Amino acid sequence: MTGPFAGSPAQNPNADLLAQALAIGFPVLRDPSQVTLDPAAVRMISDDDALGIALVGDVLEVLISSVPSPARLRGIADRVGMLVTARVTTPEIMDLVRTQVIPLGVQALAIGPALDEAVRLGASDLHLAVGTPPIARVHGILQPLDRWPALSVKDLDDAAHWVAGDLGEFTGDLDRSVSYNDRRWRVSLYRQRNALAMALRLLPNSPPRADELGLPAPVLNFANLSSGLVLFCGPSGSGKSTSMAALIDRVNESRPCHILTIEDPVEYLHPNRRAIVHQREVGTDTRDFASGLRAALRQDPDVILVGELRDLETMTTALAAAETGHLVLATVHSSSAVSAVTRIVSSFPAGEQAQVRQQLAGALQAVVFQLLLPASRGGRVLAPEVLVMNTAARNIVRDDRLHELSSLLDTSGVDAGMVSINRTLARLVSAGRVTSQIAEEHVTDHSLYRQFLTERPQHDLIALDPLQDLPSFGSGA
Repeated sequence: MTGPFAGSPAQNPNADLLAQALAIGFPVLRDPSQVTLDPAAVRMISDDDALGIALVGDVLEVLISSVPSPARLRGIADRVGMLVTARVTTPEIMDLVRTQVIPLGVQALAIGPALDEAVRLGASDLHLAVGTPPIARVHGILQPLDRWPALSVKDLDDAAHWVAGDLGEFTGDLDRSVSYNDRRWRVSLYRQRNALAMALRLLPNSPPRADELGLPAPVLNFANLSSGLVLFCGPSGSGKSTSMAALIDRVNESRPCHILTIEDPVEYLHPNRRAIVHQREVGTDTRDFASGLRAALRQDPDVILVGELRDLETMTTALAAAETGHLVLATVHSSSAVSAVTRIVSSFPAGEQAQVRQQLAGALQAVVFQLLLPASRGGRVLAPEVLVMNTAARNIVRDDRLHELSSLLDTSGVDAGMVSINRTLARLVSAGRVTSQIAEEHVTDHSLYRQFLTERPQHDLIALDPLQDLPSFGSGA
């Protein structure tokens, strides 16, 4: 046999194990007093095959008592869910190093206290992954929880079982809502680097009030609509679900009707007030958005909330519901109000797009795009863009002139109930709510933005005008 493993200890018991390791390029440990075990690394792995000794970032250094093959290193990395480097020692030295493990008192961690700490910090989200401590998002900024060690594969396995029970051979993604210490969390469980990871979003105990969120006045009036489609769009974490929940709460308080929501998972719990509210969770109460929405049309709803328009069938059914006398609220991922319309049209086959434009021209009532930006005084501030489907907008959609919607947004007066993101950002900067540096990262037309900066502030629709800082806004998606 030739190559780096020629004359390995299995074939030549008299070979110098450490010399072979050095020849291949592995660092070695000759003296157990030369290593001080990192408890965080020991928590990652401590068994007959390998011992974690140091943790640098998300790379784990392990100690092993033989020259490892690439397959063996990959197997260790798969077991710990991290990148690994190896140091080689003899079996005798390995046994001596292991005597340092017992005094460390390494124990599994319970995740509940991390949730309590996140609530205390005012976090909107908490991220759990192997090799790092729990990381909270506070006012949009990620920060590790103080005094928490890096989490191990066992910690994540225990946390997943605590949230979802027996997962069996879990290989995909799972969304759940859970309660702990009277607070509700939306949990997304997934795999990365062959290990479990978890993102938890804190949900308010009650639906937010629309007048507390700084939503533009015309958006609040959408709760008075009896039919049609209202879309909320924006990046993940921009508060789309929060805004829709606020409108549902406004409908719930204002008129007797049947509200049906289809969510993945259910986030805000709506008690019956003047309306009756039935909330269905994808994966628990219905198979998916499309089947839940089809069934909804047979359940006598007046208002339907769809967590997300993800696929063609859901879009088709939502449009049909909006055309047949239902008010439909839904989210769609897009980078602007105009691109939300374009995305829906382009999702359909080319031969159907003309018909879809006709349907949208008749059924679409409005599109709200929103961003949550770091506020200059701390916290976050809502930056909305509102496209209202007036006669001009309907004609543009019907005539396949979608590229003209952006110009309509930027040139429409406030009496049209519209505002573009460029004008909103200019207003926020003029009011000292956000810095010009932050605003310019999101401007779509710098010439118009500079023009809007010189405008005299008007009594207009932007945020009812308080444009208040909103540190709790956006706890929904």
